[in-house]
Amino acid sequence: SEMCIRDSDTRGTIDWEILPTFDFTGQSGVEMTFDVAYARYDATYSDSLIVAVNDNCGTTYSVVYLKGGTDLSTRADLNTAIFAPNPNQWRKDTVDLSAYNNLPAVKIAFINVGGWGQRMYIDNINIQATVVCNMTSSITASTNVLCNGAATGSATVTPASGTAPYTYAWSNSATGATANNLAAGTYTVTVSDAGGCNSTSSITITQATAITTSTTSTTNVDCNGGNNGAATVAATGGTAPYQFNIGSGNQASGTFSGLSANTYTVTITDANGCTNTQALTISQPTALNSSTSSTTNVDCNGGNNGAVTVAATGGTAPYQFNIGSG
Repeated sequence: SEMCIRDSDTRGTIDWEILPTFDFTGQSGVEMTFDVAYARYDATYSDSLIVAVNDNCGTTYSVVYLKGGTDLSTRADLNTAIFAPNPNQWRKDTVDLSAYNNLPAVKIAFINVGGWGQRMYIDNINIQATVVCNMTSSITASTNVLCNGAATGSATVTPASGTAPYTYAWSNSATGATANNLAAGTYTVTVSDAGGCNSTSSITITQATAITTSTTSTTNVDCNGGNNGAATVAATGGTAPYQFNIGSGNQASGTFSGLSANTYTVTITDANGCTNTQALTISQPTALNSSTSSTTNVDCNGGNNGAVTVAATGGTAPYQFNIGSG
């Protein structure tokens, strides 16, 4: 709001207007601008404006601005009426306050030194400064993805030399100091402090290679209904050692024996608990069937001219026949 400092004060009378205390901690290049409007009464009667600063919570003020008379005036002398400025009778003045950079308690006073002058108006007081940013940030903890394709990574950023509280903006939209559920990739995080300072850090989350499986050998069942099949499954990638389970519990070896004909799924688990599966099939021959295709009986009692022919199907040719004599 506009401030009007008294007019027509006895020569040497001092009027003070003290602004609220400013905290310039962490700021540099501090300066103040304000609009002033003033008209002398005449060459004999005029006022002066002082801007003074206190930085020790005491009563001693240092002068940083002093103008009076024609230096202060924004229009010609006025001795016929009370001065009320129009929009064209204002001037913006700048005061360098850089001597008070980074100080926590600065008081600024506008002081009118009376000299039977006219009214003096002050408006639009603004303090500008550049924030000094010494804040840094770093990734202080991270967890890589244990299983290929999962999103179990995490990363934690820690700020230093800033002004709490802090806010966090991760490239995956996380808003805390720790970002969780990260897939493999590179992430950035910008930390902002209460003073408007920013610091950006990045982290690359890695992942284990995928578990790759293969069936390296199979042995089918010899006889229909048997259980002498076998298979060997191999694994690469992931994190060794591996466990193999065909349905009867984990084992360290990928070789299985005593298998009957069937389709099996082997689950491979690595040291991090990551899994993959490998399907395999154990086959068997068809059942062996036999039949007597012809018989010739003995002609005479006690003779030995009988004959028989037996045929076989199924199983696995060629066949061997044994009637008891080999």
